Amino acid sequence: MVRSGGFDSSASASVRSQAVRYSYRVALLLVFHAAMPLAALAASVAEPESLTRFHDPVVVSAAALASFTMRATARFRLYAMRAGRLDPIPFQFDERDPSGDLVVTDDGVARPFSFDGNDELVFMAKDAGDRVGADVLPGAYVQAAEIAIIDPVDGRTAWAYLLSFGDVAPPRSSVAYASFDVAGNSVRASFYTIDYMPGRSSLMAGMRIAPAAGGADVNILSGTRILVRMTFGLAPFGTWRSELTEKDFGGEIVGFKNGPVRAVRRVRQRVDLGRFLPEIPGGTVDSLYYFSSFVTPSKFSIPWLALKALREMRYEGVSDFLLGDDEMHYWDGANPAGIRIDSHAVERLDTTSDHEWWAVSGPGGTCLHTFVIPSAWRNAGVARGTVLRIDDSDSEIEPSARFSVGYSLQDMHRLQRAGSYDLDVRMYVLPQPYEPGAEAGPLAASRFVLQTRVKDLGPPTAVR
Repeated sequence: MVRSGGFDSSASASVRSQAVRYSYRVALLLVFHAAMPLAALAASVAEPESLTRFHDPVVVSAAALASFTMRATARFRLYAMRAGRLDPIPFQFDERDPSGDLVVTDDGVARPFSFDGNDELVFMAKDAGDRVGADVLPGAYVQAAEIAIIDPVDGRTAWAYLLSFGDVAPPRSSVAYASFDVAGNSVRASFYTIDYMPGRSSLMAGMRIAPAAGGADVNILSGTRILVRMTFGLAPFGTWRSELTEKDFGGEIVGFKNGPVRAVRRVRQRVDLGRFLPEIPGGTVDSLYYFSSFVTPSKFSIPWLALKALREMRYEGVSDFLLGDDEMHYWDGANPAGIRIDSHAVERLDTTSDHEWWAVSGPGGTCLHTFVIPSAWRNAGVARGTVLRIDDSDSEIEPSARFSVGYSLQDMHRLQRAGSYDLDVRMYVLPQPYEPGAEAGPLAASRFVLQTRVKDLGPPTAVR
């Protein structure tokens, strides 16, 4: 006879039978209670999200968060309801100094701080979700606010929930979308990697599109080039011509910041106009890197003396893509039907019509570039055209050949005002090969900035 704790095998069998029935009931209860939160969450969805903006960041002025009595950024978490789950989503607070510039550091570390009305909260529109009732929010929070994200074009909306906590805050999202490596002068994001030219901090030397965006993670870009031809006339020096290339456009990295949503890289720029005119200090420019795009605002500066002496000016900026063995295609606003890149591509291209975007797509991935020029330039008669060149000395494309894509700006001497002009330059990585209409989202990001509305939800209710 086998004994176990004083019970014989028959008694043990009875106990085991009861234990099995009890365990079964417990399991049912556990399943039931595990299902309850999802059911409760689903029942608490007040309005489903309808926003369709994929690439857009959401920037909320911290002035709109004035209802929060606690301002320490380390105590905050951001949540969104998606597919019946309320989860933390990536966000960051970015500090701005009294002049409005983003605060960056030598090491790029995002350190906690106490925000004021000059700072901002940043997250991605694609991470927002459904509207929910306050009853589904984590009960340990101190205060909460509902942030509605609204497309000004069609009114489509999504929501996110900002919560402050006491001494112990729940885990935040582990996702980080982009980071800048100052030692390698490169940026790695979810959809792409960018390498910059050594000593030419503002000019790209390489680009790889990640498999997550349909790319092959191989370099598709060999560099960036600039060509500016100018004619000056100024007594008593007479008339002279000057030509600038990318070698005359310099810069140095003066700070950066890596956050979960975006990386910020600050470069101090300069332009050498030649021996008769002083070097132009281009000021500092911040480039912003998100998971699928990067914004490189350019500052075109022209001093009063240079404008007064300027008689003629043409600007050309291009990106040099590696063609390789595989078929690649090109589209832009003036050529929406697209063309296959080959030795006869330029013959089929409208290069004179003004447009704001171009796209390149191939086995290495798909990228789309937007370039918005100041309205003052158009009003002055500055003409923008397309540049597309094929490096094809033998009339047959070789695997190492490249093609150059970009813009030309003519009649720049017609500008009436000296000083600095801000140019909106952006690159987007599309998660699928280009199809007609795919440019709508990236163009909307610059033309129609998402709006936000913050509603104070106060502390948790007494009965939950």
